[in-house]
Amino acid sequence: EIRTMATAFAATPDHDVDRTKHEETSSSTLAPSSTDYEARTKALNAGQRMEPRLQRAAMKCEFCRKELKGPCAAQFVDLYKCAVDKGMKMLTSRQCTAFADIYTSCVEVDFVQRQKQCPMYMTFLKQNIEESPCAHQVTAMQKVCKKGFARTARPGNYQLNTQCVQATNELKQCVRTSKRRYNYMDFWKTYDGDFNDSPFNKKNL
Repeated sequence: EIRTMATAFAATPDHDVDRTKHEETSSSTLAPSSTDYEARTKALNAGQRMEPRLQRAAMKCEFCRKELKGPCAAQFVDLYKCAVDKGMKMLTSRQCTAFADIYTSCVEVDFVQRQKQCPMYMTFLKQNIEESPCAHQVTAMQKVCKKGFARTARPGNYQLNTQCVQATNELKQCVRTSKRRYNYMDFWKTYDGDFNDSPFNKKNL
């Protein structure tokens, strides 16, 4: 479930943080250079700690350790800081969209490799498709494919496999026909796999 992973990043700011000092930041004002991101990511990967209040908040963050060792560590920290500053319970909050876009763009530079080290990206993928015009198709795919996920390799499950493939194809068709009226993430725009490749397969988390 989306909220399960997202809330694992629960931002728990200190009560003495003056939230009034943190103004809304537009995407046009938060664009550090790629060199800056690379240098900060290298430092974080090497064990550099975040500022104290973020470090304390991250103690309850199940996936932070993996993100901080990943290729988009600096972008993740900026996103996490936004959530802490604004007192948000989830990193997918609309108030941090600009930072989220920068983080997801970093992962999408090399999705196949980077998503394995950036677990929060999968949560954004789920939210993006479940809020899309294809929400019904997503629900249908999950219902059919999850039902027989552990059994589909066994003889006699041909019909179950066929239903899962059909539901997945219907989702892909829906995305193709609606992508001009909804801002799908790049993963969904080019999605041509099966249920096993989707963020709804827990093995990908």
